[in-house]
Parts: sequence; structure tokens; C-alpha cells
Amino acid sequence: MTTQTITVGITLSESDAVTTTLTPRKIPVPNGQVTVLEWTIPEGQGSFHETNPFTWNTSPTIPAPPVVSRVSNTKLQSEPYTNTVNGGVSLTWRYTVRVVNGTAAVTMDPEVDNQPPG
Repeated sequence: MTTQTITVGITLSESDAVTTTLTPRKIPVPNGQVTVLEWTIPEGQGSFHETNPFTWNTSPTIPAPPVVSRVSNTKLQSEPYTNTVNGGVSLTWRYTVRVVNGTAAVTMDPEVDNQPPG
């Protein structure tokens, strides 16, 4: 089985106001697919928080959310996992990602939607 990599792009700019964009905000993960999740920030647009870049905000689930590591200043990556959700409803994992650009620090709370079989 092949592994699918899903990349979430984050841009963070600081002028008079801090503006962030996270695309896609909801990550759809196909059922039965081995998946690696990645979050990236373009060079020069900031970095992930050094000590606390990512937190899952979810109760225990089956499957459990994968471990996410800070690979570099501009990239987070999950361990591979398989969406094994049963039934007809998506399993949603909410998470917090923390990014910085100069003195600006931003926290975002998007989600991963593990799709049901279908």
C-alpha cells in the first residue's frame, strides 16, 4: 500500500497586523489510506514554536492520533498512520499549532477529519 502525504501550508506575515493563512483548515484523510501529515511554512515567513509547536486536542480515539514532530523550523511531520475509522461518521481530531514570526506568536486550532468507509 502506498503512503499519502498531506501537506498543510501556513503563511504568517507581520505588518501593522499579524495575518496567518492555513490551507486546508480541515484535512480530509481517506479511509484505509496510510497517511503522513505535514505542516510547512515558506522560508522567511516565520517558524514553528521551538518547544511547543503542536498539540492534539482530542480524547482517546481509535485510531489514535499519530505523534507529530518538529522536523525543522519550517516543517512538522506526523508518523505514518492508517485511518481505520468504522461506521458512517468521520472521526475528527482537533489540534493546536503554534507559529512565530519575529515578535509575533500565533496559535491556530484547525482539525483532521478521518473519513468513514465509503
